[in-house]
Amino acid sequence: MNPSDNIVNLEQALELAGGDQELLDMILHKFWLRYPELLAGLRQALESGDLTAGRDAAHSLKSNAAYLCAAEVRECAREIEQAFRDGQPEKARLHFAALETAGERLRVHPAIVAALK
Repeated sequence: MNPSDNIVNLEQALELAGGDQELLDMILHKFWLRYPELLAGLRQALESGDLTAGRDAAHSLKSNAAYLCAAEVRECAREIEQAFRDGQPEKARLHFAALETAGERLRVHPAIVAALK
C-alpha cells in the first residue's frame, strides 16, 4: 500500500463509485463544499460543549471522508465522534487538532488538487 493512500485513495473511491468518474467528481466537490461547514460545526460544539451536535458533525464528516477513501480524515473524525459519544470533549479537542492537520494534507494532496481542477 502506498503511504499516501492513508491520505486519499481515489482509485478505491472510484471503485466505490461504481467506476463512475462523474459521480466521484460530484462527491469530491460536495465534500469540499461541506467540509468547512462541518469543521465549523465541530468547532462550535467544542466551544459550547454540545455533545450531540459534535457527535453528529463528526459522524457526517467521517461518512463523507469514507466515500473519498480519505482514511486519515475519516479516522480523526471517528475518534472525535467517539469522544463526544463518551462525553469526553477534551479528548475530542485533541483529535480536532489532528483533524485540521489531516484535512490540510488532504486539501493539498496532488490527486485532490488535480481532481478539483
